[in-house]
Amino acid sequence: MYGAAVALVTLTPKPIDHGLKSNIAALIDMMHSFGVPGWFGYTELEWTMNVVMFVPLGFCVTLALPAGRQWVAIVLLPLTSIAIETAQYFLLPARFATVEDVLANSLGGLIGFLVAVVLRALVHRRDATIRGE
Repeated sequence: MYGAAVALVTLTPKPIDHGLKSNIAALIDMMHSFGVPGWFGYTELEWTMNVVMFVPLGFCVTLALPAGRQWVAIVLLPLTSIAIETAQYFLLPARFATVEDVLANSLGGLIGFLVAVVLRALVHRRDATIRGE
């Protein structure tokens, strides 16, 4: 389900924010009224959403891999982002493929990876304690 959601957001012919510029501007204004700094605008929101979108992917991919092979996620996640951006560049002329998106997606994937690794280590430690090891 999550993969389908990422595909919907990233691989539809039109950008996900198409026709929503005024709504996004209103959201940013509201964020500013709640104390978000004035320098935080559309570009920063888009970058942040690219990071956030890949956190669950990094988490899920890492947990799906065997404990000794988690490092594969560090390679696989940026490659996934590169594949998405390449598809946007060559197949979706209304979309914008950028290096910044790859960096933001990769950062999100890395955050998800780190959370998964820490969680797995905590569960392993708990289980070892329960077993008396």
